[in-house]
Amino acid sequence: MVELFWRSLVGLLVGAVCGGLSLGIVLGISSYADTSSYFLMGSGRDWTAVAIFNGLTFGASTGGILGFLVGALRTDERSSLILGGLIGLVFAGYWFAMASSKSIPSSAGLVIMSSIIFGAVVCFVVASALRKIYS
Repeated sequence: MVELFWRSLVGLLVGAVCGGLSLGIVLGISSYADTSSYFLMGSGRDWTAVAIFNGLTFGASTGGILGFLVGALRTDERSSLILGGLIGLVFAGYWFAMASSKSIPSSAGLVIMSSIIFGAVVCFVVASALRKIYS
């Protein structure tokens, strides 16, 4: 029981770091590459720092949840890839629904398409790190 607690905690921390860094980079690049301008907001490049902060925040929380699940379920690398891909597919469906209702800008396509890969990679990294630590 104690090992499960530590395994879940380590998974949460590794997932939060991996998720925060990867989504921060993706949102920062997509915001910096955005050349359109918005009414009363300036260009997309003006919001790069905000996009990086949001990526770090949302990526760390999502990655932490994924890492906790991988640690608590004790999945191996292959199972964690499937688990992360399925959860990423749910996020991609949510993003596509939001994009179709025009609630988010169309330039968020990189984030929409990368959510499946993001979930799978975070879960794989967490499972690999946990296997190295606990084997």
